[in-house]
Amino acid sequence: MNSFLKPITDFGKIDFEGQKLAENISTSILVVSAIISLVAGKMLDNMKLAMYIYLFGFVLTVLVVVPPYSFYNKNPVKWLKKSDFKSGNTILKEKPQ
Repeated sequence: MNSFLKPITDFGKIDFEGQKLAENISTSILVVSAIISLVAGKMLDNMKLAMYIYLFGFVLTVLVVVPPYSFYNKNPVKWLKKSDFKSGNTILKEKPQ
């Protein structure tokens, strides 16, 4: 069962810096598209156009942020080795030779 889930769980890994970058990109695109849609809608007096411009910004945000691109995983997390907790002391398990 684990070998079946391995390809699914390995796809789409991003690191913490990648999550921060994705959040900043999505916020920026959504704010810019909201401002553009409000200005265009007010100047042209067309609410439908404003909604379409904002919808375009939302779709663009989804296309840029949702797929796990490689630039979202440039700083992978280096995990510590497994440890065994006995009486408050951490004992690192080493591989037998």
